[in-house]
Parts: sequence; structure tokens; C-alpha cells
Amino acid sequence: MSIDPNPKPLQGPWEGDTKIVIGIDIGTTQSGVAFAFLQNGQEAHNQQSKIPTLVWYDTDKKAVSFGAEAQLYTTEEQAEDNGWFLAKYFKLHLHPSDMQTKHELKLDPLPPGVSLRQIYSDFLGYLLNHTRTYFEDRILDGKSIWERHSPAMEVIIAHPNGWGLREQHFLRQATTEAGFSTSDQASRKIRFVTEAEASVHFCIHHTSLGNVLRPGMSFAVCDAGGSTVDSTLYLVTAVRPILKLVEKRASACVQAGAIFVDFEVEKFLRKTLANIGLSPDDIADYTKAGVKDFESFAKRAFKDETAEQSVAVAHTRFNNASIRARRGRMTMSGSTIKDFFDHDDFLLVAQYILLVGGFGDSLYIRSAFRKRYEPRGSQVTLTNDSTSKAVADGAVIWSTLSSVYSRAPRYSFGAAIAIPFIPGIHQMRVPYTSARGYQMVFGAWSQIVQKGVALDAEAVCRKPYAQLYKSANPDLELFTVDLLAYPGDDVPEWAHDPSKKLCPGFQDACTIRANLKNLEGALVSGQEAASMESMVPTMVWYDTDNKAVAFGAESLLYHVEEQAKNQGWFLAKHFKAHLYPEDIGAQHNPRISALPFGVTLRQVYSDFLGYLLKHTKIYFEERMIDGAQIWERYQPTMELVISHPYGWKAREQSFLRDMAVSAGYTTFDLAPRNICLTSEPQAGNAFILCDAGSTTTSISLHKVESTNPILKLETRNLERLEGGSASIDTVAETYMRQKMTNAGLSAEDLNDFTRVGIEDFRKHVKFAFSDETKEHLIQIANLRFNNPALSIRRGRMALPGPVIKSFFVGYVDAIKQAIDRCAAGSTTNISIQGGRKWRINMGHKPE
Repeated sequence: MSIDPNPKPLQGPWEGDTKIVIGIDIGTTQSGVAFAFLQNGQEAHNQQSKIPTLVWYDTDKKAVSFGAEAQLYTTEEQAEDNGWFLAKYFKLHLHPSDMQTKHELKLDPLPPGVSLRQIYSDFLGYLLNHTRTYFEDRILDGKSIWERHSPAMEVIIAHPNGWGLREQHFLRQATTEAGFSTSDQASRKIRFVTEAEASVHFCIHHTSLGNVLRPGMSFAVCDAGGSTVDSTLYLVTAVRPILKLVEKRASACVQAGAIFVDFEVEKFLRKTLANIGLSPDDIADYTKAGVKDFESFAKRAFKDETAEQSVAVAHTRFNNASIRARRGRMTMSGSTIKDFFDHDDFLLVAQYILLVGGFGDSLYIRSAFRKRYEPRGSQVTLTNDSTSKAVADGAVIWSTLSSVYSRAPRYSFGAAIAIPFIPGIHQMRVPYTSARGYQMVFGAWSQIVQKGVALDAEAVCRKPYAQLYKSANPDLELFTVDLLAYPGDDVPEWAHDPSKKLCPGFQDACTIRANLKNLEGALVSGQEAASMESMVPTMVWYDTDNKAVAFGAESLLYHVEEQAKNQGWFLAKHFKAHLYPEDIGAQHNPRISALPFGVTLRQVYSDFLGYLLKHTKIYFEERMIDGAQIWERYQPTMELVISHPYGWKAREQSFLRDMAVSAGYTTFDLAPRNICLTSEPQAGNAFILCDAGSTTTSISLHKVESTNPILKLETRNLERLEGGSASIDTVAETYMRQKMTNAGLSAEDLNDFTRVGIEDFRKHVKFAFSDETKEHLIQIANLRFNNPALSIRRGRMALPGPVIKSFFVGYVDAIKQAIDRCAAGSTTNISIQGGRKWRINMGHKPE
């Protein structure tokens, strides 16, 4: 028997009281909220999100806009017209005075007459309101659950390592005023954890670090955030019965986060633009645009000083060779960008270094860490989810590990387990090779309950173990585990001596027997898969030699589009439509984009699947401990599951299987066994699944047949529509082009404005639109362009809510009709899936 020393606290049934736990990390530029609904006997529901740390205040000192809404064009326009004040980077005001003095911190002024406590209270109140909305929308019966359990919910607030009692008292008061708790319950319901400790729990839960931890190992966690970089070095003192860590040295909190890179960029742009004789207004506008574009793209894409980056500072008509500006984009050398990043850092000496935090997403920061620490024998590991706020999620995980008990047992209880064999340490013990292929030794003590540690009389102590088999169908009719008792106060390393006899003091408490025959057929091979997913734009650029030169998100970069235009490249997009069966194409007549000249559909699919394989390998190796060795060992036998739309049959499946082989996923002879093809929607008592993709929408009715030992579903009715979010873009593009055609614009301006406008609509308005009473602004031109007849001011066109709704109406009506036909009164739950979930109200009420 072996054990994964990582307990993964949010997996498996929750055995405590039913409760809501909220983790909050108010960052300098981005804040994070994570919540877990812990229901007794059920799997934990865990969600998290990121919110820009921004608040607009009007002239009456009232908070009027928060978070992502504060960055909308309409909000900025309204703020300028009404003289509002923006509270940003306000976290810096709460830093202890010694931190501000030591780092000569530059503080942005708070809005006039608005205290720091009011800003925190207002922002926390905003987080509470939207957390409640998010909870009620995404948890079944969420509204009634929130009303029942929110009065007793627990709030965990993470703060920098350098903060103390003063800052905690301030946060507790602001949180109470925001409505998270009452004054009499605040000391019990509002708790604090350092960002470093929260990050540790996040890393243990979201990386494979827990699988390799052993006593004596040291590892470091570096949380590179917006205004601080928290570095903590930990020593593992025990992995059994629970993981125990001690700080090897005091945590470091450095005033050197992502915003300081932005400050350096702002100074550089302002100085550079001032030297070419621009007006003060142009300097301010171009600098603001440049910093925003740098923060969104170049800062994350920059990897080393050998590569240049371009930043959008102005409209496409702006050119200036002296500052290397062309078509509104300024090119910066790699060495210049490197200077923005270079700050003093701390020397960390550890076997593993885990890099978390939003600033840790920077390719340059990752590269700099590897160059510095890997030659010293350290392995730099990234977390699985670069989009989440590690600290907020870690705060929730941390809270689930804290318990209060009331009775102390007279014995320690546990089991004998297998641990990895360490040559030179386990000299007297005979190793064996586990089913996973590792060298292991049996007899280590795994303590489940410790003597003298108080436990509630009704408490249930659980610890996950893994029994490994060499066969996928072992005999599970009689499964036994010996529970051992130990009377001592210490925690021995071994329960069995080298001869496999019980060590002195140990005794058999009982033997646990279970018939697990019903689980036969439910075993999976190897370690439980980590939850990793990524969205990649389905696009490939081909050069004039028919060679694929850019894929996915890279295809959308400004410099790639510029290079494609200059060198005559061809873009393969929407190529999935070419694979539709003929009957579907004839029935729905989908708009098909032409393939690049001389490039076959087989080549496009093979190239794109090869790109996905290459980057999946890189992603796996960077985020899994010993990922390169694991990939090399198991990649030849890995299984590939390809989902496809309903209506695709043997011809299309054979094509996909051949292309996966061509891309290198497996060999031709292993393909029938290693490649599985499945239709896209599947998954909950009767429910409808609507998979709204880019070009197709699949609607299906499912009924749960059984849940034990495995989930079995029966698929009843199927509907398939040609069209998706791309069709909405087409309607919007037609509207914009028709509206601007009669405005006297040149053909070049008409094309440029339409292209920029539809891109801004696609990125922002399409997924934000939810209310036809509100208008939205889309950026189509530079800030100097105004045309009242077209409702364009400062380069932004106003789109009335009813107009935006008209873009959706045809497609949404088709979806509703398809759902009605599919449901036929037999379901009460509708799940909308796809690339991103639309916020528009479909208005469907099941019968």
C-alpha cells in the first residue's frame, strides 16, 4: 500500500458542518474571490474569479462603479464628463509605514474626502454582492442555500507577509461594515492568513508537489503579485499523518510587483513621446494607451532580451521613424523591456521553487527564475491555472484544514504504508517495484489520529490512501486493511521493522474488511489526472511555401498580422466547417472560409493537432514535478479523446483519427485503441445540455440511468444548429459596415473602422451584453475621431441596447425552439456550455 502525502482537502466528501467559506485577496491591481460550499457528505463546490481593484467615486463621495465595469469605455466616458475620481492602487496606503519608508513608495492620492476605510468597505461590499450573485447562479438551489447559510459563513482574508495586527484590525472592521459578518461574530467568522501560507496550500492542492514531498525536503514559494513579491522557504518536517511544514527563515516581502514594471514603462513612454514634439494631450493619451497595451500583452509575452515587442500607442495613421512607431505601434527593443523588469530579488536555496501570482505569468519572470535557480539544482514549477488568484483559492483550502476538537484519544491510530525507497537511508530494508514503477519500501507509520489531540465525539477522521494493482480487473471481493494503535507520545517513522514484524509498542487495533466487488471495472490506470484545460483560437497562418508559421493566440498578435500582410501569408480559419458531412452542409449552408491556396484540409488539421501536442507537452512538463521524465515514459501509451459535433460519423471520425496519427499522438497500429472519439455534449436527473460553440450549437436531452459505481446516462433527443458566436459577429459586422457606408468615409477607413470595431465587439461587448436598456461603446478609431451622425465620440461608436439585441435574436430564437423540441416538457435543468458562457437572457421557461 502506498500513500499520496497530498490530502487534497477539497476533494472527496466534506464531513464537517455545512457551511460557506469565502477566501478574499485584495491585490494592488487584481483582487481574487474564491468560495467553497461545504455540504456534509457531499463533494465541495469550489469557484474563484479575478476582479480589477478599481473604484470610481462621484463628486458626492459615493462609489458608482467597481472592478471590470470601471474599465469600460462607457464608464470612463461618464467619469470624464461628470468629474469622477478613481481609487486605484489603494492597497499601497495600508502597507505598514516601515515598508513605505524603506521602498520610498509613491502613493496615488485617494479620491478627495474619501477615507481608505470607506474604499475598502465599499469594494468588499461589491465583492460580497457579486459573490452572492455568482453563488446563486451556479449552485443548484443557490438562492435558498445562500439565505440559509450566509449568516454563519466564514471569511478568510489573505494579506502580505509584512502586515500585522494593525492591518488585520483594519480589514476586520472594513469587512464587517461591508456586511460579511456582524460585530459580535467578526472575531470568530473573519480570519486571516498570510499570502505566503495561502499560496503554499494552493500549490500543494494544484500542483503535483505533494507527490514528492518527504521529511527534510525544502521548497520555496514565490508569490509575485501586483505590488509585492512574497518569498517563503519551507522545510518539510513530516508527511504523515499530516503534512507538516516549518518556515526555514523569515518570510520576505519585497516592494517589487507588477505595477512597478508598469511605472517604468510609463516613465519611458512619457519621456520618449515628449522628445518628438507632441502636444501634452497627445503625450497623455498615447502614454495611457501604451501602458494599457503593454500590461495586457507585451509584459506577459516578453521572454528574453533577444526579442522585440510592439506596443499600441496611437491610431493606425500615426508613424514616426525616430521612435520606431509604425501604424500606431511603437517597437521596443528587448534590452529596453528587460530594464523595466530588473529588480533586486532574493536568493532562494531549495530543491523546488513554485512560482505563483499574476506577475508569475510573465514569461520573462519565469525565464529569469529558471536561469538563476536551475543551475543551483532547483526546479522551478508553475501552477496548473495561471488565470486564477492563487492566494484567494489557497485561503479557502487553508480554512478547510483548520478544525477544533474536544476529546483526546489515549492511542494514536494509523496504518503501515509504503513510501519511496531512498538509497543510503533505507539500507536495511528490501525495496520492491510498485505497479506505478517506483522503488518502494513497506512498513512506514501513517498516523490517522494522534494521541492526546482533542477530537469531537462525533468527529470522523479520514485519510486518503491508494491501493495500486497491476491488473485493471483485480479480485475486490475481500479487501482488508489492518488498523494499528500506538501508545507513545512521539510519532515513530516505522510501524514494521525490516523483517516486517510490528515494532515495539505497536499493536493491532482491528482489521477492516470490505466487499468492493461493485467497484470492479471502475479502476483507472495511474495517478488521478490533474485538472488542466486551455482555450486555443483555432487559427493557422501559412506562408507562400504552404508552411504553417503561426498558430492559435499567436496568430492574433499585432506583429504577426503585420508580418502576414507584408509577406502575403494565408489564414486558415473556420476550417472545421470543411469537414461537415455533405447532408449537413446542404441543409444549413454554413459559410465556409476558403483554405489557403495549395493547402489541404488534412494538412491544416495535422499541423494544428501537432501544435496542440507540442504545447500540451510543454505545459505538462512545466507544471508536473519530473514532468519531462513522466511524459517520456508514458506518452507512447497515452490515450487521446477527441470530441466532435453531433452528426459526424465514420467518415469524419476516420479523418480525425488519421490526422491525430499524422500529428504524432500515437502510431497507426495503436490508433484504434488509443484514440477515442465522442460527440461533444454529455453529462447530470433529466437535463438539457446546450453546447454553444463558435460555428455549431448542439442540444441534447440526457437522463441519468445510474450513478453507482459509475455514472450512466441515456441520451434521448438530439438537435444540431449551424451557427454560433461567429454568426453574431457576422450580423454585427454587417450592421457597422452599412451604418458607416453613407458617412463619406474612404474605403480604407471603412475597412479599418469595421475591422477594429468588430474585434472590440467580439472581445468585450458580445459577452458583457445582458440588458437591452443599456448602450455599449465600441472602439473603432483613434480618440480624435468624432461623428455625431454615427454616434461616434472620441473614436467610440455607441450601440443602443435594442440594436445589440438584434444581433442575437435570430440565433437565440433558434436555440429556444430547438430546446423546446428537445425538452418536450421532460426536464427542468438547462446547462449552457461552450467557449464562453453568454450572459444574454434567453427567456426560456421549461414546461
